Amino acid sequence: MSLQHSKGRGLGAARGLAYIAHVVDMDVVDELAEGLKARNAGLGRRLSAIYLALGFGR
Repeated sequence: MSLQHSKGRGLGAARGLAYIAHVVDMDVVDELAEGLKARNAGLGRRLSAIYLALGFGR
């Protein structure tokens, strides 16, 4: 096996690992975004209830 061939194989492995890391990162970002949406929706409902109770929504 030539040195050139082994370097190419190493770069391919690095690219594969980079792709896997990117996919995992995107999954984490998607889960975080979903969690924030749920949290913000709950906050919005609580603020709406407070605004209505204080008479701001009338």
